[in-house]
Amino acid sequence: MLTRNTFLTSTLTGLAALTLSGASFAANLVQNHSFESGLANWTTSSTPANQCSWQALGDNVITTPYRSHLSGPPTDGALALITDSTSTAAVCKIYQDVTLPAAGTSTLSLAAGYKIWDRDERGAANCSVKVEVTDTNGNLITTVYEATGVNRAALAPQPAVNLTAQNGTTVRIIATATSCLNNGWRGVAGVTLDNVVLNNTSIPDPVVAGGVSAVPTLSEWALITCAALLGGITWLQRRRPAAHRG
Repeated sequence: MLTRNTFLTSTLTGLAALTLSGASFAANLVQNHSFESGLANWTTSSTPANQCSWQALGDNVITTPYRSHLSGPPTDGALALITDSTSTAAVCKIYQDVTLPAAGTSTLSLAAGYKIWDRDERGAANCSVKVEVTDTNGNLITTVYEATGVNRAALAPQPAVNLTAQNGTTVRIIATATSCLNNGWRGVAGVTLDNVVLNNTSIPDPVVAGGVSAVPTLSEWALITCAALLGGITWLQRRRPAAHRG
């Protein structure tokens, strides 16, 4: 006998599977994309040497050891990257190389922001941060984010960038913070970075491929809700004749 619970469960499971199977879930090729594992999978460099720090911090935390910047809220997960440096004219870089498949559509999205500690607020026009995509030799492909001067910018999502033209090659996602000496006044620049996602549609999301359901979209939830209502009505209609038979 088909009970109400088994009917509704089978209806919802079947529709959810049907809905999700028709969706496109592409894998993120970036490792440790939200810095929840600190600096794992990322490479750093400091010019001059030993003048930079890179930290994965939660909200409202002062960077160490230089104590130049106060972190803001992450856009994904509990942590976000923030760079800092001494008061010298330092250049701090952090990057990850990603190999793109030959097929599919490759799209990069990320959140970035700008920190500046300008001593005595006298102006540090030459300070800057930027997030770029280059090849492994440093040749620029595209600039995803850039900020300069004394105007700070909160960590925020940036417009997505299509990297399909780079399929079959290895690209470098690199963030650079350039601190400066401006007329004797020291400006310490920091870049913030979070939720770096480089999707390629030819590689399915392993979470979905492994059989664990992804979170449905609003439209998918609407279909599932309608199925639940329809299932309930159908169950009631099938139950009424049985009740009359006593």
